[in-house]
Amino acid sequence: MINTQQFTQEKYQIAAIYILLCPPQDRKYWIVQLWGRFNIPKHRFILWLALQGRLRTREKSHRFVIIDCPNCLLCNNGLEIINHLCFECSKTKQCVMEISHWLGWGGQATTELNRVSKWINRTKTCRFSRKVMVAGLASLVYHVWKTRNELIWQAKEPNWVNLTARIKENVKQMVVFVWPKKVSQKDEIWFNNL
Repeated sequence: MINTQQFTQEKYQIAAIYILLCPPQDRKYWIVQLWGRFNIPKHRFILWLALQGRLRTREKSHRFVIIDCPNCLLCNNGLEIINHLCFECSKTKQCVMEISHWLGWGGQATTELNRVSKWINRTKTCRFSRKVMVAGLASLVYHVWKTRNELIWQAKEPNWVNLTARIKENVKQMVVFVWPKKVSQKDEIWFNNL
């Protein structure tokens, strides 16, 4: 409930009403890194939906009785939720491990999408490498989602060997395309060795 005495005793201010009606929310740690220049726009959008839990997975469709089976189409084990698709699915696990070692996540944080994003945000590497890591994460989520959709809508069997190569190629091409003016020599060497 809103305390009406506050408005009758003090001078009326629109800002005070606005603050009461719209309390400040927790700041999302991934917003700044998500909308960086290194991410391809369609990858940004899919990652944004995934981080908010808004991708239409089979589990959500099953909850609304749109489909019969909520299981993952890629591996037929477990519910199809975004964390399962990207990190727990037996088909995508190898791709995730290769990308995580390629970008330097290690195996530390590869269990949930939000944890990986938070870990990248808090890691003690330079800003450039964090942006490259987020671009890799966005590309990974996008390509896994695209592979899943191709299997559903076109009955196209996924090429898992080619998937990792496409992700790496997309990340490298985009970073080279929007290369920042000021990059330290150490970061340049790190990127060229990827």
